[in-house]
Amino acid sequence: RFNPRLVKQKIQIILKERLEKAIYDKDQAPGWAHEIAEAVKAKLLGMDLNRYKYVVNVTILENKGVGARMQINGLWDLNTDSYAQEIFKNVCNPFLFYSYLLVDLLVVFFFY
Repeated sequence: RFNPRLVKQKIQIILKERLEKAIYDKDQAPGWAHEIAEAVKAKLLGMDLNRYKYVVNVTILENKGVGARMQINGLWDLNTDSYAQEIFKNVCNPFLFYSYLLVDLLVVFFFY
């Protein structure tokens, strides 16, 4: 069974490098999500995890103090498959406007 702790630190580093000083921009967010997903995928490939197939899902949200809900459902073998999830929050206060960037990154590992 895959141990998510093997990749969580690497994911945290990627998120911090890419988004620590970012201010949410709806036009740039899709590019950021793609860039982060590609960076995580490259890091996983470099770890030589040949026994696993994986899915990298990056969701970037702007939080303006209103609720947001999201549900992801998947089917996998509970005995062999697992996931690593990391949430990154970036609080900014430009021009007295309070907003924060919320990133939910989910990497699912399937044993084959």
